[in-house]
Amino acid sequence: MERQIMGNIFRLCAKSRRRAGDGKPPKNRGYGRIMELLYSGDGYTQQEIAKKLDIRPQSASEAVNALCDQGFVRKEAMDDKRCNRIVITELGRQHHAQLIQERDERFKALLAPLTDGEKRTLLMLLQKVNEGGAEDGR
Repeated sequence: MERQIMGNIFRLCAKSRRRAGDGKPPKNRGYGRIMELLYSGDGYTQQEIAKKLDIRPQSASEAVNALCDQGFVRKEAMDDKRCNRIVITELGRQHHAQLIQERDERFKALLAPLTDGEKRTLLMLLQKVNEGGAEDGR
C-alpha cells in the first residue's frame, strides 16, 4: 500500500509541474527557488543564495548567469568588488508572478475532484506525514 500511496504522490507532483496545454515542464526548472528567494528579498550575493538554498556555489552561479541572460535578474556592483548583489528585475517579477498564477491554476485543477472537506483531510494527513515522518525512511 505504501508503494501505491507514494506512486500516486509522485504522479501528482509530475502532473503539477507540467504546463497546461503542451504537457512540457516549465522553462528554467530548478531556478524557481532562486527566483522565489529574490522575489521576496532585497537581493543577495551568489554565496548567500547558495547558503540559503543549500546548493553548491557552482550551481548558484550557473543559475544566476542563466537568469541574467534571460533578463530576469541583474548583478549590481557592491563596495567589495569581488561580490555582486543579485536582484530581480521588473521582467523577472512579472515572469515570476505569471508562473505563480499558472501554478495556482494547475493546483486548483488537480484538486478539483475533491470536496473542501476532502481537501482539509488530505492537507491534515500530508502535514502529519511531513511532521512525523522519520528522515531516514523508517
